[in-house]
Amino acid sequence: ACQYGMFEEGMMSENTKMNYPRLFKNRSFSLMLTAQTISRLGDAVDMIAYGYMVYQLTGLALLLATLFAVNGIPSVFFSLFSGVLVGYIKKKPVVWLCDIGRGVVVTATALLYLTGHLEVWHLYVFTLLNSSFESFRQPAASSMFVNELSPQEIELATSLRSSVLTLSELLGYGLAGVLIGLTGTGGAIFFDAVTFYLCGLLILAVHSKEQLTHNRILTLTSGLTDFKEGLVYVLKNPFIRTITLLSGCFAFFLVPFNALQAAYVKDVLHRDATALSYLSIAFMVAMIIGSILVPWVKERI
Repeated sequence: ACQYGMFEEGMMSENTKMNYPRLFKNRSFSLMLTAQTISRLGDAVDMIAYGYMVYQLTGLALLLATLFAVNGIPSVFFSLFSGVLVGYIKKKPVVWLCDIGRGVVVTATALLYLTGHLEVWHLYVFTLLNSSFESFRQPAASSMFVNELSPQEIELATSLRSSVLTLSELLGYGLAGVLIGLTGTGGAIFFDAVTFYLCGLLILAVHSKEQLTHNRILTLTSGLTDFKEGLVYVLKNPFIRTITLLSGCFAFFLVPFNALQAAYVKDVLHRDATALSYLSIAFMVAMIIGSILVPWVKERI
């Protein structure tokens, strides 16, 4: 809610002729954007490599689907209060600790796979841990991003970040097939682990000027009060409520696509991980085209 309010303020503020060179003079923004770009690159590689590894390891499409379900459990549970919690603590330590934590988990996954000791129960435990880290990192990183920008910088910075991350994701999907071909699936997953460590180090280098949202100590009563206020805000704000519902629907219908992609490529198309890269690149290109067409459609509907 705070981020949305500040974004509106930035949209309505007077134009101060913000430009990219001036924006990049903001050292904190440059470091955070670089960290997010590296992270998105690693995530795209991991999305291809992880699904392919799981299906190679077990041959069970059902396992892929259940792992996606397990991945969502911490998001549903922890996200109920992680947004409240980060209002009482510094965001920077949360972000870089979560990055390092995810790096350790992914490193363990790669090492166990490369040594032939990776078992199904490891996949469930590592998936739960990674998703738990992400549940706390996401609200802290979003708030930290806004806090390091002036209201006049937010609109331009948000637009630039969206474009850069999309390009990074496209590059990652293409790179995944190359890495798997050169280093194997384990090598591609290890590459993802390295990106997490780099992100953590970059965030650690940010000279944060953030202020705590609350000066009082977090208690059960204050936490529940803040959670209630946030829930009421979402329910009463038509824009936020609609976006939340549409995002949930989009995620719901996307799960089968992600969960069964590796099985489809291996069993139906009889192709290797390179085909996964092609499919993912096509998916991202379609999303970019859709984004370009939005203004045109908006004018006519």
